[in-house]
Amino acid sequence: MYNRKNIKIGVLYFFVHFVIELISFAILATKFAATQVIFTVLLFDFLAFAPQGLLGRFYETHKKIHIGYIGMAFLGISVLLCGIHDPFLFNLGIVFLGIGNALLHELGAIDTVSDSGSRIFASTIFVGGGSFGLCLGKMYKYFSDNIYWLLIAVAIGFVLICLSDRLRNADFYKPDFQYPDFDIVNPSVPVMFILACVFITTMIRGFVAYTIPTAWCDEIWEICALYIFMGSGKVFGGYACDRWGYRKVGIFTALCAIPFLILGNDNMVVSVTGIFLFSMTMGISFAMGISVLKESVALAFGLTTIGLISGTFMNYIYTQSVIMNAILIISISVFCAVLFGITLKKQK
Repeated sequence: MYNRKNIKIGVLYFFVHFVIELISFAILATKFAATQVIFTVLLFDFLAFAPQGLLGRFYETHKKIHIGYIGMAFLGISVLLCGIHDPFLFNLGIVFLGIGNALLHELGAIDTVSDSGSRIFASTIFVGGGSFGLCLGKMYKYFSDNIYWLLIAVAIGFVLICLSDRLRNADFYKPDFQYPDFDIVNPSVPVMFILACVFITTMIRGFVAYTIPTAWCDEIWEICALYIFMGSGKVFGGYACDRWGYRKVGIFTALCAIPFLILGNDNMVVSVTGIFLFSMTMGISFAMGISVLKESVALAFGLTTIGLISGTFMNYIYTQSVIMNAILIISISVFCAVLFGITLKKQK
């Protein structure tokens, strides 16, 4: 069912993504950053997510420029600049951090799809690694105040990128290269409607992630459990889609997650079950984008990241309450399931 080499690429990029988020959130969680947290986070989020599609598309049309080494070098420069407690240099370091983040995300998306045999599992393995790295990055401040130790992670990242180069699909560099065909959307549905659904479903996932009631999440190990189940849900979601079909998985997980998300405020097991289920929809939106943007995986992945950051930004203007959160989780989860039902074709 799976191309073994492609799974190896997915695992390599799992650790690349782990390194990216470890470095990013270790820097964002530094005490110096806490004095300007809103500006720093907004600057990072915008640069890390918004330009991804365009940067990835540039790589697709200029394949001799290796964005992997450039992106990892940018992370290294960011560590060096952010270690200097000067406001201007710190913010300049955040700029390098965001752009490096965007370049490496696009490389991972392109590499895991280019030799996938129309399977999404390797891509969700790659994406899932970020949640694990994010968890460790948030805890970095408990181990050290010196972010220069992160240069070790940068060095490991360079090694991982080098190893992935040896496994990359050689056909990718040919002028007539075409990505594997992800034939999962209903052909009678207009392309623009499908692209709108890709954006909306990803935006919903980004928004819901911050409205889930998690009063239980207080201790460090509980925070780790939350992100581990989130990442594991993304990974397993890709396997489930390849095994049982995108439409079934999309509708089932979006609806079944509702009671767990609402009722898990004081119960970790119930809550992380809902988080696991809802996270399984990640690969579906990406695969929908690839289905219609057949010439550019970069733009398909970039569309999902714009949706994700839009959902995240919505939380800055949304005032949370228990009742309102419950109403929103129910309504937008059902809406998400309906969109999956309309746009995804039935698969045997």
